[in-house]
Amino acid sequence: MASMSYCRFENTVDDLRACVEDLTTALDEDLTLEQFIESRSSQYEQAAVRKLYLLCVELVDRYEDLERF
Repeated sequence: MASMSYCRFENTVDDLRACVEDLTTALDEDLTLEQFIESRSSQYEQAAVRKLYLLCVELVDRYEDLERF
């Protein structure tokens, strides 16, 4: 379910933190990125790992764009 605009960022923080924790666990287990992605539960989840990375890069870019003003 999509978050309401008034709490979108607040609701997303916990989900994003869980993703970071999964990546940290993969590092602790000495997995490569490809091994981590292949360990995901489905092809859709595997694709989402890559999409999330690209989206986070875009988010940082927009954040930095707004900081300049």
